[in-house]
Amino acid sequence: MKTVLPFVLSLAVVAALVCPVEAAGLTIQRVRGELASTEDGSSATGRFALTVVTSGDRGAGKLLVFAGGLDAGNVCEVVLGEDVDTGTPFGELEFRGSRGFATFRFSSLRDSWPEGVTSLADFSGQKLFVVSDGSPVLEGAIPDFVDPDGGDAEEGTFAVGAGLGALTPPADSGIDAVGAVSALAVNLFERARERLAFRVIGLDRGAEYAVWLTGDEETELGSFTARGFLGLGSLVLDTGRGDTLPGHLGGLAGAGLEVRDADGSVVLAGSIPRLR
Repeated sequence: MKTVLPFVLSLAVVAALVCPVEAAGLTIQRVRGELASTEDGSSATGRFALTVVTSGDRGAGKLLVFAGGLDAGNVCEVVLGEDVDTGTPFGELEFRGSRGFATFRFSSLRDSWPEGVTSLADFSGQKLFVVSDGSPVLEGAIPDFVDPDGGDAEEGTFAVGAGLGALTPPADSGIDAVGAVSALAVNLFERARERLAFRVIGLDRGAEYAVWLTGDEETELGSFTARGFLGLGSLVLDTGRGDTLPGHLGGLAGAGLEVRDADGSVVLAGSIPRLR
């Protein structure tokens, strides 16, 4: 978390300076689980992980399967779905060595999706099977994918979402300031965190400013003082350190933001960025 935040904030400033519109967010969702043998007395076991990356209307997926104790003389196939008969085959495991250890790797950036499949998230809450001669030899439950800002991650699930947006002055205002807003949500098992950060430059040195969430009901999120020769200012709201937000970031996406001076005049405006 400590290494991700500075990178996100730096990227937000760059985005605000070179791109006056909201950038698409980025969400990464990951689930993992164990594979157990379906045959009595078998020592076969395994584990798997599914990763889904979404940005705007684009997405990618990655599937990893590791298994051991299999019969290296048989062809073993990875199948995802409610059951083996109606599930979707993704490909064959590759055996490594003579002890029945095998792996399978699928990446939509490199491999073609099976027919009718566009996202690994379609298999949320279903099962993964390792099938040999038409019968499952290993199977495991695929956990439900969670949202970055849900705060409901179970063991074996993870999600992170980040969004970047610009804060710009009103048209024909003559204000030279510019700013950026970044949204970050992390949903880990028993560790959820959401962060909304504002960075501005070019405001009046020593002046006080407030950040407002606009809409049917206006909410003051906080205030800051512009400092230094460049008129720099910042405001960070982080639930991980006890700060409160007026809602989850996913639900607030697109809501209007205004930076106002002491007289209530708007000097910068934008919106809460999307997480995907």
